[in-house]
Amino acid sequence: MTSIKIECGCGQRYAFDVEPVNGQMPYAVACPICGADGTGVANEVIAQSAQSVAIGTAPANRLQLHGATHPSPAVQLAEPVVQVAAAPAALRTTHTRTVLLPGQTDPSQVAHEARAKIFWGDPPQEVLKFLLINNVPRAEAMEIIRELAYERTVQMRKNGVAKIVTGIIMVSVPIAGWFMGFAEISIKLFAFMVMLGLWGAYRLLKGIFMVVAPKAQSGDVSEQ
Repeated sequence: MTSIKIECGCGQRYAFDVEPVNGQMPYAVACPICGADGTGVANEVIAQSAQSVAIGTAPANRLQLHGATHPSPAVQLAEPVVQVAAAPAALRTTHTRTVLLPGQTDPSQVAHEARAKIFWGDPPQEVLKFLLINNVPRAEAMEIIRELAYERTVQMRKNGVAKIVTGIIMVSVPIAGWFMGFAEISIKLFAFMVMLGLWGAYRLLKGIFMVVAPKAQSGDVSEQ
């Protein structure tokens, strides 16, 4: 078992133990913050460890990983990746993922949690951080957020239309009651109808705002 310690070009440090296969990493690894590939550096650490053991010296187990560096052709031979598990159709994610590091979440669960966060009203910047921490490439994370934001907008407008319809019905109640003479028959009943109409007017205005400016609405979509 070889202990690997890597310092990414973004400043993040991460470590793990691995059993090399033919002197190489048996799987790919990446920075848990920026997603930069660390497999090549890990292979170099393994090679240095083997050389140090051969000459009887302590291995140097930490290397600097620069953002623009690329592993040599020899290192690239052993770099399998694990395909992302099925995600919701709305996300249409196609990126490949490396083996999960401690603290990272399963890809399918990442997709579900990202959708939930957007629908709860979490800021897109926070959702982006969540995706990056879970090893989703930045470009794809931005695309996922755009798709989820569009889905939230569509659902918000649907909720707004429902409020408009129910609001119109509620506003019509005291109007109909007036023409039917309920004001003369029962003041209390007519007062209740007026209160119902006022509440309907509020729902009507709220629904109009949700349809016209859905992105300006905050909070959980299910509570709107």
